[in-house]
Amino acid sequence: MQQDQENPQQLLSLSARSFEFFAGEFLVYVGLEAVSVTRYIGDGGIDAHGKLVVGQFRIPIGVQVKRHRNNVQRPDIDRFIGALSGRFSEGMFMTTADYTSGALQKASTSIPRVLTLNGDQVVSIMVEHRLGLKISSLNAQKLDIDPDYFVTFETMRNLLVSRVRETPQHYSPNTSASDSDTSLDEQTIALKWKQEFLDFAKSRNLTKSYKPVMLKAFFKLVDREGKVQIDDLVKEFRDYYVERANAGQPLERGASPLSDPTKPSDTTIKRLIITYPLERFLIKNFMEYSSEEGILRIAPQLWQELRYYEVVDTLKSTDEQIKYYEARHDN
Repeated sequence: MQQDQENPQQLLSLSARSFEFFAGEFLVYVGLEAVSVTRYIGDGGIDAHGKLVVGQFRIPIGVQVKRHRNNVQRPDIDRFIGALSGRFSEGMFMTTADYTSGALQKASTSIPRVLTLNGDQVVSIMVEHRLGLKISSLNAQKLDIDPDYFVTFETMRNLLVSRVRETPQHYSPNTSASDSDTSLDEQTIALKWKQEFLDFAKSRNLTKSYKPVMLKAFFKLVDREGKVQIDDLVKEFRDYYVERANAGQPLERGASPLSDPTKPSDTTIKRLIITYPLERFLIKNFMEYSSEEGILRIAPQLWQELRYYEVVDTLKSTDEQIKYYEARHDN
């Protein structure tokens, strides 16, 4: 199969943040697992992190990615090593260009050690796994760029900018120790709260399929303030079940009101959503619902802490939950 020479140019055309999102997916193919893309602001020089699979071991690793036309210099590696120190015992530097001899020497002899990936290696791995590529419509022996694949990462970037705040971390030399401790305590509580939300959102403890379907609808409709009109959510929620039923793949059967999703009134479905999947989110203060305004929202402090990659990961989990629920009830 012929390689497509446009790959490097396609990668260079991505915005810096979109390239980081691409890297998050790409890194799985070079032996990393549990990859997460970090916050864009205040990431401390680490663009992503994951676990490097080495035999039976899983080694935490920090990653920096650079959408460069020029070769990476030794000072770039020095700064990356500084970002890794005290946080990761291994690092990986990924670039669309190449490295100077000084940069490669530093990377190979440093502690923490830095693994390097250059543009040619990136393209080679993309071709091997047909990542971002498709068979040419004109020549079955040739791979062409799949533009839709790369548009996805720009869409992720745009949605991140418009919907999920990425606030910088501020540090002041004048902050007193007590103020600093309070700030750290509040941050720890916020992060714990967020993790509890993510764990609950991803839980497969399902008696019905309602929770993952509600989350899919919510994150499809949510605005930049974390709000959704409940009537819009009801429609999106119902539409999912109707689409499944029309495809001969109904999710609910028997006594469920959604065994035939065309029959219940909007009021019935709204009551179902509020009573079942939403109630636990409300009890745990993950979400807030105003019946007067007809608005459902994620708790503002929680919404501010959420990062786009966490939303994407949650949406992937909803699909997995639905498949799990479907398989369990088909047996």
